[in-house]
Amino acid sequence: MTKAKVQVYVFRHGETEWNAAKRIQGHSDMPLNERGRCQADELAARLGRYEIQAIVSSDLARARETADIIARYLNVPMSIERRFREVCLGEVEGLLVRDVIARFGEATWQTWRSMKDADLDFKFPGGETKREGWPGVAPSAEVQRPGGRGNRCGRCT
Repeated sequence: MTKAKVQVYVFRHGETEWNAAKRIQGHSDMPLNERGRCQADELAARLGRYEIQAIVSSDLARARETADIIARYLNVPMSIERRFREVCLGEVEGLLVRDVIARFGEATWQTWRSMKDADLDFKFPGGETKREGWPGVAPSAEVQRPGGRGNRCGRCT
């Protein structure tokens, strides 16, 4: 039996007040602001041409709201998957980026932002590494296809 190819379109949540202020979110559950809802509306219109058949979202409010706006626009089912959450950033959640840099240093901040293999194991106190926090980046087709529907799915983180 040949497995069907699944196309997954990954998109990020719209803006929150914490994004606008350059405040670290991680697992902190912030809703979209008005600009974030407008961004989700704009993205929904752009995604229409891809004929996405289902959406799966992180359980955080900002991702859920973004995904819901898009799912309603596209008239497709949406499901929630906790493992698509952002990485937990521990003690730095809620801090402004400038305060994280002042407390931990520019080099530490750059290590966190880096995608170099050697830097993926860095974590802030009380947080998790990118390797620990991103196991859901390559989920099973079962999660990519909520309810087994379609071969073109959207994923909101």
